[in-house]
Amino acid sequence: MTARANVLSRWLGLKPHEGRLAARLFFISFFLGVALVSFDLAVSTAMVVYLDSEEMIFARSVAVVAAPLTGMVLFWLRPRLSFTAMALGPLIVVVLALFGLVLCLWQATPSLPYLMGLRAFSYVLDALAVTSFWAVTARLLNVEQSTRMYALVSAGEVVAGLLGGAIAAPLQGLLSLSGLLVLTTGSVCIATTLLFPLAREAAHHEQSETSAPTSPLLPQPAEEEAPLPEVGLLHQIRNVFRHHHARRLIAYYVWNDTATTLIELTIFLSLQETEASPIFVAAVLGWRLVAVLLVSSVLQIFVAGRLLQRFGVGFGLASEPLVIIAVAVLALAAHTFFPSLLVAAIALSGIKAVVSGVLKKPAFMAAYRPMATEPREQTLLVIETLVDPATTLLPGVALLLLPAASLQGTVLLWILLPPVLVWLVSARSLTRSYQHLLANPSQETRYAT
Repeated sequence: MTARANVLSRWLGLKPHEGRLAARLFFISFFLGVALVSFDLAVSTAMVVYLDSEEMIFARSVAVVAAPLTGMVLFWLRPRLSFTAMALGPLIVVVLALFGLVLCLWQATPSLPYLMGLRAFSYVLDALAVTSFWAVTARLLNVEQSTRMYALVSAGEVVAGLLGGAIAAPLQGLLSLSGLLVLTTGSVCIATTLLFPLAREAAHHEQSETSAPTSPLLPQPAEEEAPLPEVGLLHQIRNVFRHHHARRLIAYYVWNDTATTLIELTIFLSLQETEASPIFVAAVLGWRLVAVLLVSSVLQIFVAGRLLQRFGVGFGLASEPLVIIAVAVLALAAHTFFPSLLVAAIALSGIKAVVSGVLKKPAFMAAYRPMATEPREQTLLVIETLVDPATTLLPGVALLLLPAASLQGTVLLWILLPPVLVWLVSARSLTRSYQHLLANPSQETRYAT
């Protein structure tokens, strides 16, 4: 049994002592993935079916305001709560509130206000899940481990998406919208239960980044978590934007998320033109997810860590914008022969998602790791609760200002290209900042003090 475990560890790129931790993080990622995927598919399907195009864009654009409000609350709570309470408490409160909403509106018709409220909950839940999981993971893994293991431990979300996509259409026929949301709350509760001991371990075994280690790539000596100083909300946010590497991370994310939002809206608008049934919409979204994740799950578990170790974080950061440019140009060139925008959008979204899961996302999370603990966690919180909503809101607002007749054909593909080109430039800038931070760890120590 031990020999088989050693062979599996080598296949996964793990060292002997890393298997248990990797498995625990994988299962947490899996249950969070079940929650987020089931929630997103349920709400997205309902919005496509029950709302017209302008209502759908309006609902997404307004609901996203819930995320920055959540971010403000989290920044206010940071100096007042322990790391464990900060990682788990807000997530539990939001899940309980969602469960209460579902019970109160169990038989409600999916109207614009109801779906807007559910979309707001989805944005908040996604931001809290990401910040909680990655804050704990970054404290438990050092810089060298991050390039090898981030893709592996986050593959649980990919496997969850694979299962969720495969059963999306059957569940749409078997369960009501409220029933699907109960599945979401149950999965988050399981993930939170599994995350609790790791959050406590992370709080008590935080790596010392202000001491002078022999190498920034080696594990640091353990020390007790120091209490955070009482600082104001605006002061915390201002500190993030003063940090050179944080600004590079934010710039990269802005253009990444802008492109992602435009691609998602292209798919939804294309689906609305078909006037399809809820089961058909769920099947398209679900099986698209299955096809993407079937490929990316294998690559993410067995290949991604090795690719990032061999070619570096910069390769992973640049991979997704390069692929999007290539596929978009090919779709525009082939539009005369294959005029279906839905097919082009699904192909673009699918290939993008594979590259994102396998290379870009692990590379982006690894790019956080050389930062000291406090600026790293503040930056993650700013990006997930302030920057992400802004980059979801602004493309939607921009499209609302355009005449409805213009949101057809290849217009959305042409709109996509400029932000992707800027995204590629920001990938190079972030790579240089990451390499500079690795070569000059004393500079990051100065930021942390």
